[in-house]
Amino acid sequence: NTNITTVEIGPQNLVLQDNHSLEAGPLPFVTIPPGHYCQVEHPIDINKPIVDGKLYELRFGHREIRLHGLCKDPFPLFPGERLPESGSAT
Repeated sequence: NTNITTVEIGPQNLVLQDNHSLEAGPLPFVTIPPGHYCQVEHPIDINKPIVDGKLYELRFGHREIRLHGLCKDPFPLFPGERLPESGSAT
């Protein structure tokens, strides 16, 4: 048991092994409307490689601004990333 949380993306059937559990999901992707942006708290470190959506590092205490058209849209939030409570898109 390595206690690794993975992100599975796409329409698919996922069969869990006996030692795996479903933590959350399915969750909707974040879509930023034209002329808007969103803040992501504790974003993943984009300078580190993401191997098959399984290994990534969070930058705790940081905030990242994601603009419409400048980021992959729509995008999923990785475990640990979150949108502030005051509003997701402005």
